Amino acid sequence: MEEKNIIDFNREFSALKIPFKTLIDNSQENKELFFAEFLKAEKKPCFSLYLNQFYPEEERNKDAKEASSKGAHYESGTKGMPKVYPLPEYDKKLNELTLVFSDKQVKGNLGKEFWCPDITKTNTVKQLKEVEKTLEILCNYELWEGVNIHKEAEVRGESILLALKNINNPNLALEVLGVIIDDNENKVLTIISSPLFNKKIPSKIWDTWRALKANFNLALEKGKVEFINTRETEIINNTLPKSSIFKGIFSSYGFFELEKVNRLTDQQKDNLVMKLSAESVPYVIAMFNYLGFLKHLETHHFQAKDKLHTWLAEWLGVVKRTVKGNMLVLSDKSKEDRGRYTSHEYKSQVENDYKNIK
Repeated sequence: MEEKNIIDFNREFSALKIPFKTLIDNSQENKELFFAEFLKAEKKPCFSLYLNQFYPEEERNKDAKEASSKGAHYESGTKGMPKVYPLPEYDKKLNELTLVFSDKQVKGNLGKEFWCPDITKTNTVKQLKEVEKTLEILCNYELWEGVNIHKEAEVRGESILLALKNINNPNLALEVLGVIIDDNENKVLTIISSPLFNKKIPSKIWDTWRALKANFNLALEKGKVEFINTRETEIINNTLPKSSIFKGIFSSYGFFELEKVNRLTDQQKDNLVMKLSAESVPYVIAMFNYLGFLKHLETHHFQAKDKLHTWLAEWLGVVKRTVKGNMLVLSDKSKEDRGRYTSHEYKSQVENDYKNIK
């Protein structure tokens, strides 16, 4: 099942068209979080799964090549009527499978193995499309006399921030925000895409566009600080959402080989994972420390602590500062703010919870 999920994700992600896709594709952490979100998305019937089952890719490629070499299937016949030749095997099989697939959908008897999560239904895709929609509105806004660029920039900036706040991966949201703000060459918000382009545009209009971009950036910069602080405050004492990514990440990074974890029964391991996926971030950090997972990650996967902070933050769905702060307060010598970061308060609790796990 795990292999099928990965194949499904890679296929659907490859075909996906969304803005800022490279921010997900170029980051292992962003991609892992998006993969977890994908697994929980609404299911859809998938013809490619059905096609691969009954008409393997190797056979399709062979038949397609043969069909291509034969050229068209029609030529002029008697009295100008087209003379129809039999369809090549490739077209015939595709048509038959398409009809059967559609019929099974209508009758409701399409096997579960031919369904996969609909990547377009994920929250991340929805919010990034909202961002794209707002940018398009700005790109196509006709800025003639009387336009209040300050208000326009503020309204559109608020729309962008609202969409980004709704993304479950705050680090991805901040990366998107950074790309938009740093876009001084107008690669995202572009004057050229305006309907005014290629017309005889007064210099005043170009100046207005530049002013809009500057004010738009200002609105986003002001919101960025508030966004970071609010997001961190909300998350510090909140519980983590349950996520199917926990077990997969644990397996990939040696969690189940840790001495304290390895000695548990399978049932106890499952209960431990469930416990961690339902607890607050400070608790999770404290338990990771007790089990030796933090030390293991530093030794075998992330020699630089900053990279470990980034990875954990993106996986747990918090800002990096939350992870760093909660890791620092675990040391009695740390001068970190113990009122804001509270993992040290869970030291005894996680030890007792571990000993009493059933």
